[in-house]
Amino acid sequence: MSGKSLLASLVVIGALFAACNNDDEDTDASTTAAASPATTQAPATTTARSYPTATPAAATPAVTGEQVTVSRVVDGDTFELTDGRTIRVLGIDSCEIGTVEGDFAKSSAESDLTNTTYPVTLTEEPGVDTDPYGRHLRYVQSGYDREDFGLEMVRWDHTGVYQGKNDASPGYVAQLYAKDLDYASNPPSGRECGGSSAPASSEGDVDVYVDTDGGGNYNMPDGALTGGYCARKWWC
Repeated sequence: MSGKSLLASLVVIGALFAACNNDDEDTDASTTAAASPATTQAPATTTARSYPTATPAAATPAVTGEQVTVSRVVDGDTFELTDGRTIRVLGIDSCEIGTVEGDFAKSSAESDLTNTTYPVTLTEEPGVDTDPYGRHLRYVQSGYDREDFGLEMVRWDHTGVYQGKNDASPGYVAQLYAKDLDYASNPPSGRECGGSSAPASSEGDVDVYVDTDGGGNYNMPDGALTGGYCARKWWC
């Protein structure tokens, strides 16, 4: 074999060898691709967003007492109902009618108890019903939020904690004593009735009221501190 023939044979053999190697590589690549397919990123799972549950508004407390209608206020601690009963408010004692503060107590009670927009509610003290005069002893709530009437009244000088045999519960009496100091002009408060509410004399159109017991709670004449002009003070 000549040198040219030998060289040609070597080139053909090299080409065949390279082709075989390429086939192996393609086969390996395809096999690898089939064995290990490309991993597809799974879509992230969407978790539903959770919101705090809204807290429902507090329900209006159920009325557990007896709802009544007031026909007439006798004084700051006593009133009559349309069914004929007379109610004496447990725990408190207002100044008597005919004293300055007693008249204020009655006016305050009328404002609280005769407003027909909101009911008056009576609640019994266990084991307590009537007093020796036949008046029904009850705790009293009134107004939009069923405010305790006794606790409201005792804050003012016209009403104190009842000093006789108090049929209210000891816990309630303790609350009354605590409230009794809220607006007391001379603590400890009690009642400071301010003497007679009847005018002792008259100066023109102005009634002059007299403080007979030294309590300092008499009515001021209209305009007495303002040179004749009443600036809607409590005594006007």
